[in-house]
Amino acid sequence: MGRRKTETNIYRHPNALRDPNTTFDREHDYYGLGIVMVEIAAWRSIKSIMKKHADLQREECKENDVRKVRDILLDEDSQENHPRDTAFRMGDIYWNVVKTCLTGEFGVPKGAKEQLLSAYQRDVVGELRRCVI
Repeated sequence: MGRRKTETNIYRHPNALRDPNTTFDREHDYYGLGIVMVEIAAWRSIKSIMKKHADLQREECKENDVRKVRDILLDEDSQENHPRDTAFRMGDIYWNVVKTCLTGEFGVPKGAKEQLLSAYQRDVVGELRRCVI
């Protein structure tokens, strides 16, 4: 298998990089949506947002690289403080949706696909409907 570039895999859920035989999981798509929502809030690409993290600029992407992206975006104690910045730009509801997508904390048992879809409808779609422009 060829090497995976970090910049092209940065939208992928960390678990999706473990094994090429990993089966599709809705949480993987929800994670990617969280990354895109951060980009929308910042008006910058995730590649640009992560530019100052030199260790993420290497050629080969590893599971820990993608995990680190998630950790950086969720870290309220960092100088960058992406949670505060996203909430400031887009509001608390939007930030909570991003956090839910990035963490995958939908409050349903692993593998409960129908429950996960209902939770997504409630915690992402339903919450985003509450946003006011």
